[in-house]
Amino acid sequence: MPLLSVDCSNGVGAIPLEKVAEKVKEWVKIDLYNYEVEEPEKLNTECGAEFVHKTQMKPSRMPEEEERHAALDGDADRLIYFSVKKDPSFPAAELTVIDGDKQFAFLMRWVQHKLIKLDLQEVVSHALVQTGYANGACTDFLAKEGINSVLAATGVKNIQPEACKFVIGGACEANGHGTIHVNWKELEKCLEGKEENEDA
Repeated sequence: MPLLSVDCSNGVGAIPLEKVAEKVKEWVKIDLYNYEVEEPEKLNTECGAEFVHKTQMKPSRMPEEEERHAALDGDADRLIYFSVKKDPSFPAAELTVIDGDKQFAFLMRWVQHKLIKLDLQEVVSHALVQTGYANGACTDFLAKEGINSVLAATGVKNIQPEACKFVIGGACEANGHGTIHVNWKELEKCLEGKEENEDA
């Protein structure tokens, strides 16, 4: 069974994540650590998504035996995945970090593959909204995969409205902020239109 250790940054994310871990325990085992919510002085102290993203170092109390890792920030609106380098070529960085750009590039590629299977890739508008801080290699990857990308000003307040212009829109920042917006009414119209065309 896959194992995932999650650094909860001693913040509120530990509370709902415990319930998620219970619901998915048949498919993946999630180990939580740094979840001392009652001790506010420990919030984000040498742990959490921002710490991992900026320092590329292991969060405090990280279980060494597990291979898959993730970190939330204190208010649980950022998510960073990472793995420990077994033979680091750059000793100052202990980790290989999968930041928001990479996470959402993979998510949008998955969305695109599903749309292709349904023959809806030309009908359902979809794009990933990025900021000026986006990794250039990520933008190149999106172009190579044929996934539309849009540039917006930095900040969730700017990227979220842009994502909402699409039937399926991803909005992300490298620091782990992000969301996938789905306009379900428009998506249902696209599905109904496809069914009508097939029946004709």
